[in-house]
Amino acid sequence: MSRITVRAYRPEDRPAVRSICFGTGLMGDSIASQYADEESFADMFTAYYTDHEPQNFWVADLEGRVVGYVCATLDTAKAYGPMRYALKHSLTRGVCFRPGTARFYWRSLFDTLSDLGKAKKPAIDLARFPSHNHINLLPEARGGGAAVELFFTLIDGLKEQGSPGMHAETLASNQVVSEFITRKLGGQKHGTPYPLPGLRGKQGERLDAQAFTLDLTDWKPGAWKKAKRAAQPTVEDPSR
Repeated sequence: MSRITVRAYRPEDRPAVRSICFGTGLMGDSIASQYADEESFADMFTAYYTDHEPQNFWVADLEGRVVGYVCATLDTAKAYGPMRYALKHSLTRGVCFRPGTARFYWRSLFDTLSDLGKAKKPAIDLARFPSHNHINLLPEARGGGAAVELFFTLIDGLKEQGSPGMHAETLASNQVVSEFITRKLGGQKHGTPYPLPGLRGKQGERLDAQAFTLDLTDWKPGAWKKAKRAAQPTVEDPSR
């Protein structure tokens, strides 16, 4: 039986990571129907992590093939956000005018203007929750414990580097991910859902996001590994 292993990111993993990002960018499916340019999309959501904080990047490896990843920035205030990469590609490649991407950019502008006065993304206390993360998994990496191990490994590293907390966001309608964050990771919902500009659901509906925070004050790196080993059944020596 094939087993997924979690290991540190390597530079040669970059193409696979970018492909996974694009191929799972719309609620686990490809984002191509709404945003057709893989180069700029992958840059927005993975380039900072692979190029500037590879030490906070972990992949799920299935027999030598990357099938998922989780990454984080230690200090959000010092990181480059997606808009920096979007602006770069708009200025150098004109993606905001290209077929396959222009509609997304102009719809985002319209949504932003329409959402004035509506619920906004709640402010995050970056002194308490400076780190943030991003995760994507191919179907074969879902539901088997890979996400838990990826996250626990990532959090161990953030804690060892001195991070007191982490924040993240997911689609408000994604109850599976919401329960994973609260039940498996111990995170808390932060504020109320807020509208996402540009992005649409599979039926063309507007989508909302939900922010979460995770306090790492009492996190003990490696404790989950000991608990995992203790929970594994012992195998008796057949020669006895």
